[in-house]
Amino acid sequence: MQIATIGPEFSLARLYMKQLLSGEIEDAKIGYHILKLTRDFSRAFELFFVLGDTKNMEKAWDALEKLKKLSRERSLSLTIDPEVYYPLQRAEALHELWTFMKNSAPIPRETFSKALTILRGSPIYKEVLLTLKEYFESRGYDVPEELMEALNKLSKPKETDYWEEYQKTLKEFGEKGKKFHERAKEE
Repeated sequence: MQIATIGPEFSLARLYMKQLLSGEIEDAKIGYHILKLTRDFSRAFELFFVLGDTKNMEKAWDALEKLKKLSRERSLSLTIDPEVYYPLQRAEALHELWTFMKNSAPIPRETFSKALTILRGSPIYKEVLLTLKEYFESRGYDVPEELMEALNKLSKPKETDYWEEYQKTLKEFGEKGKKFHERAKEE
């Protein structure tokens, strides 16, 4: 669902970012826009990471760097509001992984473990794990055991035996039909 709306959301966030940097936003609203845009660009970075969209990842990261600088200049904390901080923290962890991935370098174990800890519970956690697994396999690196364990812990969709379900439905229907027929005889 998030992936379907990323294009328009990213374009809108970039428009607000231009207004913020050009000084078109009044002072009273700057803090709000810094927080909102930090959250929006962090989410965008996460989604672009999963999609493998390097060009837009770079744009989102550049915007995040500018927003972090603006927040420091205005003494605005990005860590107080969890709606801003957690997406930013996830984007920073993914950026750290991405710096190794874009150079086709092995990801250090500590960096990988730290990122998995931060990303756990993210709405796109599974997709991130699959992206990382694909990266390791495509480069010929050993897939970390920690990654495989995390993937195995994720809930798997229940397989449905349609023939068994069909037989169960026929049996239930047959039983209801017999009861109805018996009541009809009695009446």
